[in-house]
Amino acid sequence: MEDIIESLKKLGLNSYEAKVYLALLKKYPITGYEVAKLADIPQSRAYDTLKTLENANIITSNGKKPQTYTPIKPKELTKRYRRKIESNIDFLEKKLPDVKTDYNEPVHYLKKISEITK
Repeated sequence: MEDIIESLKKLGLNSYEAKVYLALLKKYPITGYEVAKLADIPQSRAYDTLKTLENANIITSNGKKPQTYTPIKPKELTKRYRRKIESNIDFLEKKLPDVKTDYNEPVHYLKKISEITK
């Protein structure tokens, strides 16, 4: 499970967000209290995290009392992040070459011959 959390963190989620999303995948719909227990995080942080994930459209709530939460499908989550990453890479591939038109590899100057062997 830690490897999944680490991969979700590489996509931009923090530890609590990753744990909450995984807890919701295990069991849904559930309340914030149940999420905190299942994710093994402080209850106060669970509610903040649920709100953040809801604002990011990674989870939904029923809007009723008691409020329960449901995650988006894993396939949808990965598809969103793939589009986001590919879009960012496409942008950078177009814009980075324009930063400096006469780009050359930097030249490194050595002060001593011994630096060559380092």
